[in-house]
Amino acid sequence: MIKKSITRLLPYQFLKRTSPLLTLLMLGTWVLGSCDRDLSVTERIQTETFINLDGVDTVPEWLMVEVENALPIDGLNIWIPTNNFQASSLKKVPRFPRSNLVIQNIENGHQLELEAIRNEQVSAQLALAAIDTLTNVHVSVSDFVAQDGATVLAGHTNVRYVQYVPVNNALVGVRYQEVEMEGVSGYGHDIVADPLVELDMVDVPMLRAQPVWFTFMVSEKTAPGRYDGTIEIYSDQFDVVSLPISLTVYDYVLPDIQDYSFDLDVWIHPVAIADFHGVEPWSEEHWDAMNPYFENLASWGQDKITTIITDQPWKRSWLHGEYREQTASDYLSMIQWTLRSNGDWSFDYTVYDRYVETSLEYGIGPYITNYAMLVFRGPERLTYFDEKKGKIVTEYINVSDDRYQEVWGIFLSDFKEHLDEKGWFDQTLMAFDERPVDLMSSVFSVLYDVAPEFLDKIYMSGTEFVDRIIVGDAELEQSYAGFNVELANFPGMMRENLNIQDEINNRSSQGLPTSFYVTCCSGAHPNIHVFNPSTEFQVMPWIALKYNMNGFLNWAYNSWPEDVFRFTTHQYPQGGEYLVYPSETGPLSSIRWELIKEGMEDFELARILQETEQIDDASLDRAIDIATRNIYGQPKDPLDLVRARQRLLGIN
Repeated sequence: MIKKSITRLLPYQFLKRTSPLLTLLMLGTWVLGSCDRDLSVTERIQTETFINLDGVDTVPEWLMVEVENALPIDGLNIWIPTNNFQASSLKKVPRFPRSNLVIQNIENGHQLELEAIRNEQVSAQLALAAIDTLTNVHVSVSDFVAQDGATVLAGHTNVRYVQYVPVNNALVGVRYQEVEMEGVSGYGHDIVADPLVELDMVDVPMLRAQPVWFTFMVSEKTAPGRYDGTIEIYSDQFDVVSLPISLTVYDYVLPDIQDYSFDLDVWIHPVAIADFHGVEPWSEEHWDAMNPYFENLASWGQDKITTIITDQPWKRSWLHGEYREQTASDYLSMIQWTLRSNGDWSFDYTVYDRYVETSLEYGIGPYITNYAMLVFRGPERLTYFDEKKGKIVTEYINVSDDRYQEVWGIFLSDFKEHLDEKGWFDQTLMAFDERPVDLMSSVFSVLYDVAPEFLDKIYMSGTEFVDRIIVGDAELEQSYAGFNVELANFPGMMRENLNIQDEINNRSSQGLPTSFYVTCCSGAHPNIHVFNPSTEFQVMPWIALKYNMNGFLNWAYNSWPEDVFRFTTHQYPQGGEYLVYPSETGPLSSIRWELIKEGMEDFELARILQETEQIDDASLDRAIDIATRNIYGQPKDPLDLVRARQRLLGIN
């Protein structure tokens, strides 16, 4: 891994609030350690430098008193964050338990209970803490055994340890102070739980909480019934604690996730992976590093293969009118455009083809979204290699120019021929991100003239202009195969009687999908920022159910800042740019990413029950109402999502 600079490793807010002598000592310690060797992400997570981002080794006396008062016993404290194991994943655990956190300690032999259906995952969480440091903490889960002796879930339970990252303000958009935050704590600066790390064991510094995250994978072949097992908690300081756990499996089965009807579209950022590993984009080392991310996306049912067909389509204005990429890493075109010396154009699809083929091999897709005929912000441009000049040039143009129509006509003709050769044309979508209706109308005019075969392959996302696009021009209305509406504006459009819901229903009746998304910098709730309440992540697919939408879009899956574990923002609110964290071996999951998946399972269960007429409309509507009441997660009861799920299953 590339070694980061000192100024990137120690947050400014932390240095500012730490005494000069202590800062100097800490810097010296880090420099000596870094000069010795580079630390892997896993090793860094285990070091005090990372795990102790909440402060320094000596906890202030006032905080010691608060934490000691919050912990019920002097020994090993174990508690369920929501006091209900089924809902325990839906509340973050603050690193420093305080007096406002009511902890109900559970003792050796306490019964834990979970419910599941076949072919799904179920997450749960326990929290540990002690007044003194805990070393070599290790949590294990036994096999689950049915009353008839059948054993299930052997090797299908994953135990991970929740880690903490500093809470940083963004340069633009929602500030974390604007969000009624859950589970944020610290002193000197704030920290919040999010990454999930698989380790053999962890040390827990004194007076800190350590959440343990369980993921139980229930096989499609699991017979309905009750299964019993045991969770055991080990540490050097205390005797093993044994907690019996029961898992009740109901007689419903989900399809494999690749067959979900839910449309998940999170945008992978390939160059960010290359930058993290310090390798050249599209080198063999880069392709090797990307494979675990492809595998992870496929295991979440990612429906779209996000391709970049023009260079840096997401530039935006920064200081002094400069336009540059809005992310720490570039978005590089997967197709190389070349203007030959004789004035002809050529297009090299080598990277594009390998990227699409690899995605399909892993099970991502089938749709290929191509960004972008229109750039996200600023003047339109063409970036290509000019053979006469012997260099990459950027040519600025207007959509209304003949030059735009000429060059895009040449490209689209060549692109169509190439897609036909590969057999991909039917699954290809030309994608547009938040472009206003006047620009979209100009692009449609170009397509009418030079590439009409793409007119029914338009994939659009809209914010402030969505009302005009959805209910506006009739030709425009019929011309997009997929549409994503930004949630923050959606309720306002409903109030303004723009008939958005009617249009969504109309699209649905025609087999045209409509999804929703939440933007990084508009709307504090609900959202997928690291510091948002956990219920908001799982409720996202329920929102799609409520409004008769097909799925959820999010930018982005992995647009990390330069050191995501320390400077957690680049420009946008924390976590809006990424749902997973990087490591040498692949993505580290997060609380947010796991709960989105479990909301998708809820969505799919509701769809199956409705299509097979196993639930009446009144019960389904009641379940949706329960799940989506108080979608702004701070006042929401986490048990709402459990109650809604039980209503679907007919057990409450």
